[in-house]
Amino acid sequence: MKKYLTILLAFLLLCMVCGCTEQAADTGNYSNANLYCSVNDLLFLNDWDRVMHGALDTDYSLCRDPLCTHDKFDETCPESTWFFANNWYQTDGERVFMDVYDQRPGIEYHSKTGQQAPMMRTIYSFDPTEPDNMTKLVEYETTGALAGLPFCAAGEYVYYKQNRYLDPDRETDEVFRIMRVKKTRSAPEEVLDRDFPVSTVFVTDGERFFLTDTNAQVPVCEIYDSESGESAVISPDGKGVVQTVLYAGDVYILAKGTTRTTREGTPFTSSDVYRYEDDGSCTLLAENTWGVRFFDGFLWYTPADLIYYGTVMAFNGIEEAPLDIYAKTTGELVRLDPVSGESMTWKADADIEFYGYSAGYAIAQLTDYPAYAETGERDRSFYKLELHDDGTVTVKGEITP
Repeated sequence: MKKYLTILLAFLLLCMVCGCTEQAADTGNYSNANLYCSVNDLLFLNDWDRVMHGALDTDYSLCRDPLCTHDKFDETCPESTWFFANNWYQTDGERVFMDVYDQRPGIEYHSKTGQQAPMMRTIYSFDPTEPDNMTKLVEYETTGALAGLPFCAAGEYVYYKQNRYLDPDRETDEVFRIMRVKKTRSAPEEVLDRDFPVSTVFVTDGERFFLTDTNAQVPVCEIYDSESGESAVISPDGKGVVQTVLYAGDVYILAKGTTRTTREGTPFTSSDVYRYEDDGSCTLLAENTWGVRFFDGFLWYTPADLIYYGTVMAFNGIEEAPLDIYAKTTGELVRLDPVSGESMTWKADADIEFYGYSAGYAIAQLTDYPAYAETGERDRSFYKLELHDDGTVTVKGEITP
């Protein structure tokens, strides 16, 4: 992702990426979830720390200044080398928000030790199509545990988790409070007078908070209305809740589906997808899914399965050891219209692992499992796929880092 783009390319992408933000909010041209966000054909992969655009054959450079070296700690650059580990991205359809572990010299110091805080996080706001527009919204001291997204954007605010220990001296009983700061910058403020276990994940639309403790025996989604103070609990068909996604004005619940087990006893559990209705009920949209994502007004997923292809010797970080090769899906890609219920399925020569939809292309990895089981080598490249009306797929190119 740390590549320079020419000024001409920057100008062309500015034309492609800058769309009517009002239209984006109306048509669902942006989406957010734990592992990704997208806006106007820019795809941010939180789990891979990569940004892609379907019109390009290389990663999209968030830094729009072709002369920037990305390493000056006294300047704001979204690709700064002072940001440690993966960055987390979310969007409101207009700007992108980035939550990072900030190692810049000069940040605030730990209140107890006087040393540079090992867990100082910073949230920035920027327009990914223009240079020199990055704004620091808040800098906050927090402890280490992190489940799900550390923050989300809704309405006029960015909401974020601020962790602390109930017993700071012994560093036990870690919890977090939900904080918020205005998108135009303001003093941070607490939202709910309540501690949450660090295993809790949350999203919000600014009024309702959707909260799930992932460590519960059967995780449920608590919906807390900050205006009325009332709360309700969702557990679709009694299933454990995995994730809540807010998309294009609707609430979707990903619940635990079918569990399959490898020969060694390792479980893999698929997701069943529900839409939460205004009357408090849940409508089942899709069962037995893997890799659910929302793009272009559709729900995309690959049907789950667990297929054993063989065992190879592979390096596990310490030594060569046997590695069982499994595919966790059927290798197909399904696009579902959540309103009409109509769906379309695509199949390629290799198994499709879908990551997003951008500029008319599906962005995915392709795995030839028989070859993987024979050689022990797996293709980790990202490809642009053209999806045809007859269910076939054409590979249109590779997106390189």
